Amino acid sequence: MGTPQDLNVRSTARHDIALPARVEIAPEHRSVVGLERSRLNQDGKLECMVVDAGVGGLGLLTEVFLPRRSLLIVRAYSIDEAREVLEATVRVQRVVMTDRRPAYLIGTAFEQANAAMDRAIDGFFAELAGA
Repeated sequence: MGTPQDLNVRSTARHDIALPARVEIAPEHRSVVGLERSRLNQDGKLECMVVDAGVGGLGLLTEVFLPRRSLLIVRAYSIDEAREVLEATVRVQRVVMTDRRPAYLIGTAFEQANAAMDRAIDGFFAELAGA
């Protein structure tokens, strides 16, 4: 049996949230990952929910399977959808089917870190801390 030092434990805090979001496949992967038009809104985006967030990435709940390692552009909105609170490029790390609807819990990691993205993410978490 392993010792506690052998355990993989998440080292960052996660925020359980429920924010509406819209997802699209990043341009780099549009030629290999396609989404059915019937699943997209009138703007060509996939509607989903951001269900948790941490400094490493976002957890999404969606009714559409998204393949591991694919790049996505996620836009999260305030509860009333009046304003965009975060736009980020993420990479799908984990996909778990949660029920027979179907519904999928998508674990993602932030991708393409740069100063502007870092500021946006920091602002997003500051807003979550104040909510």
